[in-house]
Amino acid sequence: MNSTTLNLVQKRPVSSLAPNPDFDPALKQEGVTCAGCHLREGRILGPRGSPNAPHPVEKFSDANALCMRCHVVQGERWDTFYRLPPCGTIAEIEVGQGRLKGRSGEYLVRSPAAAGCVQCHMPALERPLVEGGSARLVRRHTWRGGHDPQMVRSALTASFSDSIASGGGRIAALVLENTGAAHFLPTGTPDRHLTVRLRALDAGGRVLRETTDTLERTILWRPFIVDLWDTRLAWGERRRYTLDVPARAATIEAQVRYHLLAESRRKRIGYEPTAPISYVVFDQRRDIGLGTAGGSQSGPGGPKR
Repeated sequence: MNSTTLNLVQKRPVSSLAPNPDFDPALKQEGVTCAGCHLREGRILGPRGSPNAPHPVEKFSDANALCMRCHVVQGERWDTFYRLPPCGTIAEIEVGQGRLKGRSGEYLVRSPAAAGCVQCHMPALERPLVEGGSARLVRRHTWRGGHDPQMVRSALTASFSDSIASGGGRIAALVLENTGAAHFLPTGTPDRHLTVRLRALDAGGRVLRETTDTLERTILWRPFIVDLWDTRLAWGERRRYTLDVPARAATIEAQVRYHLLAESRRKRIGYEPTAPISYVVFDQRRDIGLGTAGGSQSGPGGPKR
């Protein structure tokens, strides 16, 4: 472990955190604020630094290092068994790029710059920071990610088709590929997951056959922290889902939905969100009638790094 790793990662296990006397429930909806990234130990961190500022200012070496304070989680406890920590986005990038093998064990940060977090989630632009000031290169602070449907759609390429099998039956197929996210899809808290649904319906809209699947990471939290399974899509990974279509079917459907949180868990923890906790990222319907099988339809999604 190098000095960069030591400075980036808080190693204190979650179970040892004391109650926060300054906790404010109203702040739960604010998300990431300025102080979360740019204030450390009484100093303002920024891309430039200035000796003339009226307060202590420090220039950070790489903006991606700021992301790693939250998106790298260590597991140096005796009861922890995983390589990709919960919210371990950086380790997922290493796996996707072939620099880290397997999906269980432990991972330490080696190069903040190689992660590319801000290059994707904080696009660069030129603008003045204050009215009347000169334009300079800055980055958008929108952090488009799991809460932005269009961003998720841009990371996922989907192709929906139907064909005639060798035995004469019809098969509907949905192919999903992570073409736009260097990390796993989805990433972040293990609560986030994708659901896939294929259906065949008759002419009256009644469901004749249906199959579902979930792309998720499931972790056993007690009495040990252990990965049970991980079915998410790594960078460049492709997965195919099929449905045997009944002869009476007139329509086939494919839908992929992104979930920030399972509804059952939302109820259990008493969380009342101000925005939907799930949304559709792919939804297509094909009328097949009694004719021959059709080709494929793709979208939405496409390469985005």
